[in-house]
Amino acid sequence: MTMLTNYAYYPDTPTAFEHLDRFEISTNRGDYYGSRVLGYVLPPISGAYVFWIAADDVAELWLSTDEHPGNKQRIAAVSSAVAPRNWIAQTGQRSAAIPLVADQRYYIEALHRESTGSDHLAVGWQLPDGTLERPIPGSRLALFRPAARLYAEEAVSVNEGNTGVTDLAIQLRLVTSRSDTFTIAFATSNGTASAGNDYLATNGTMIFGPGQTNQTLHFGIIGDNMDEANETFIVNLTTMDGLTLMSTRSRVSIIDDDEPPALSIDDVALTEGDAGLTDADFTVSLSAPSAFLVHARYATANSTAQSGADYMATNGVLSFPPGTTNQTVLVRVLGDTLIESNETFFVRLSSSSNATIDRSQGVGTILDDDFKVTAIQQVGSDIRLRFTTAVGASYRLERATSLVAPIDWNAIPSAAHVPGTGALVEVIDPGGGVSAQRFYRIVTN
Repeated sequence: MTMLTNYAYYPDTPTAFEHLDRFEISTNRGDYYGSRVLGYVLPPISGAYVFWIAADDVAELWLSTDEHPGNKQRIAAVSSAVAPRNWIAQTGQRSAAIPLVADQRYYIEALHRESTGSDHLAVGWQLPDGTLERPIPGSRLALFRPAARLYAEEAVSVNEGNTGVTDLAIQLRLVTSRSDTFTIAFATSNGTASAGNDYLATNGTMIFGPGQTNQTLHFGIIGDNMDEANETFIVNLTTMDGLTLMSTRSRVSIIDDDEPPALSIDDVALTEGDAGLTDADFTVSLSAPSAFLVHARYATANSTAQSGADYMATNGVLSFPPGTTNQTVLVRVLGDTLIESNETFFVRLSSSSNATIDRSQGVGTILDDDFKVTAIQQVGSDIRLRFTTAVGASYRLERATSLVAPIDWNAIPSAAHVPGTGALVEVIDPGGGVSAQRFYRIVTN
């Protein structure tokens, strides 16, 4: 039978069509040909039916469990030529008892191949009440309408885009020899993509008018800037018009086209304090939200500030849950009463996952708040000032007679290079007390 079914024109382009008034073809039609007889059989009563097939040369009989050809099963066959209407020459000619329901349509099909010599084909049955109808009369048969087959793109992909809505087109193709009008219904459903967030939920119907074989469905893809996995949703297809859906769904893949976000850490400056701990809060931020869990390691490092003396060293891992864009690294700064320069330390980012690092180092500046002017007094015509100093530092006393810009600050020669001792020092502005007003400032050299 494969000589027939493998033939280039089988099954859609036969060389001739014929309507039969019973399930039997005429004898001696020719040599080297094949026949395909198909239609619906209509049981008059419910119960168990037995089928027979007789043919020359070989033939197969197929019956569906319902009206759909896709559910057909082979129930009987002729393996070599038998005489016309000889129902009992081979055991395979007879089917098992098959339960059928009255007035329901069942798709039935006989395949027949002829080489040379005599040729014929006939199919009969026995009703549940024992009545034999061999061959099956035309009153028990109905014309089979050739199937119209609908094909849809089964896998479609589209780039997500960053903003707005991108149009996605899915092509439908109808294969039919009929001039009917066909209607298909379509509706989207979530896969890993979510309607309203990733795509626009859509449903409706599409009509193929007479002669139309191609139509296009359109769907909206919602763009965003979030780095995320590729996502999918489904377009489901249904019909009530006798279409055979070769594709009942299209799987749409939304391809994420967003780069991973970048991590940055800011700088922090804070006053040291005289005792205890002060928190330096560094903000680590993502340039955009991510759908993935983002990790990055952080660790402090000395600059002019020393861990254990000026701040408490720390390290760890920051985690950004999906959608989060900011996290905080807390560094404890140690207060003291030492007079010292402002000092700095670093917080460094490394080993990120699901993100790049744009600014990897934050600078923490500890502002010393221990410098004090403890006394200023006039002694005769002199002005004397006392202030705290740091060991190794050098200070300069400057004066001005007005604070109106531009201010003219002038160093006092006797106090232009005052060495720091780590204790209070006293400097003198000789004759400074004779001025109507005088302003002072102390700066480091």
